[in-house]
Amino acid sequence: MTLRKLLYVTLIGMLVLSGLAVCTAAEQTIEVVLTGQPELYESVVDQFRAAHPDIKVDYRTEAFGTWQEKLSILLASNLAPDVFILSWAYFGEFADLGVLLDIGPLVERDYNAMRASDIIPAAWEAARYKGRQLGIPFLPGHTMIFYNNDILADAAIAEPKPNWTWDEFVEIARRTTQPGTADEVNSRYAIDHARIASWNFWSAVLFSHGGSVWNQEGTGFAINSEAGLQAFQFIDELANRFQVLPPRGLSDLWSAGRQTFTHGSSSVLNNTRKDQRFDFAVTNYPAGQFNTGGILPVCAKIDTKQPEAAWTFMKYLLSPECMEYRAGYGQLPVRASVVRRLPDPYIREFASGISSAIVWTNKYYNQLNRIVNTHVNSIVNGQEPVGNALTNLEIALNAFLQSQITK
Repeated sequence: MTLRKLLYVTLIGMLVLSGLAVCTAAEQTIEVVLTGQPELYESVVDQFRAAHPDIKVDYRTEAFGTWQEKLSILLASNLAPDVFILSWAYFGEFADLGVLLDIGPLVERDYNAMRASDIIPAAWEAARYKGRQLGIPFLPGHTMIFYNNDILADAAIAEPKPNWTWDEFVEIARRTTQPGTADEVNSRYAIDHARIASWNFWSAVLFSHGGSVWNQEGTGFAINSEAGLQAFQFIDELANRFQVLPPRGLSDLWSAGRQTFTHGSSSVLNNTRKDQRFDFAVTNYPAGQFNTGGILPVCAKIDTKQPEAAWTFMKYLLSPECMEYRAGYGQLPVRASVVRRLPDPYIREFASGISSAIVWTNKYYNQLNRIVNTHVNSIVNGQEPVGNALTNLEIALNAFLQSQITK
């Protein structure tokens, strides 16, 4: 072979290899969208890139409040990112549309290597739909009870134990409520109307009384049951009989240190600590430790051209090192080992509540929540007897369900 031919063949070979390298790089490109805390996620993505230089990540953040609607449009237009975060409130809706990749086989394949048994079971369950693992648990949003330790100390009341009951909740509420003067400057109350009317509270009461939103078959509703009647009678008594709620219009008592209880997600924890005026603590909801709420999943679209690269990124989000880094920004980990190592006792206590987290994931969550809350508010406001409210609620729920069937 002449030198000219040798150079020619070498040049062609180099061009072919270069082309293959470009194709390989293109095949390993994934698009990722997360919401909120851009500084944190930029660092997380950079760390992933350093650990996996063979995978190119096109990353951006979106506003949480508008992302779900925007994602719907992108999915319909076949323009959705490969990996994205979802609100748990919309998870069932997207899952039912069949647009999410079932990562169950990938989890099973890599179970030991990724130490998946260390991930809290309730967290895995939050990203499962009808037996399929359609995402990874990413950002816990469960809720827990907060109580004002200073108020309890003033009333010589011991802190609630982990296995406390709703009767004990009421006892503490009654003993710590002190209606004030006409201007309410010196008043103290147990909890506010909005807190007990929220779905986090009424669903915790319902679950702890042995009730459920759905029947066992998942084909109808079970709220209007004996357990449901007992649960909502308790809420009615708390709101209208025990006289432990403040007058309407009196708000922000928790942050002012004049309210015994509140409940909420880790955002309540962060806000209370930011302007801490009193000693407080966190515990489970009474009677069964059902900490209601959800865990935001990270999912992959079903038709991603890079399922392995997408899965590699999702696994990295679940890694101990990534969770420990994110915990430094106030995000709760879903690995038991990382929870145990958290230096902050408040965050550690709140993260431990993930093991009792429960959420009724379904494709109609948002619509059903609005229907139920309408009737719960009528109970809390004393506008409707509990029995009547539950009967009317059942009629409204079944009418909605029938309207969806006939569409």
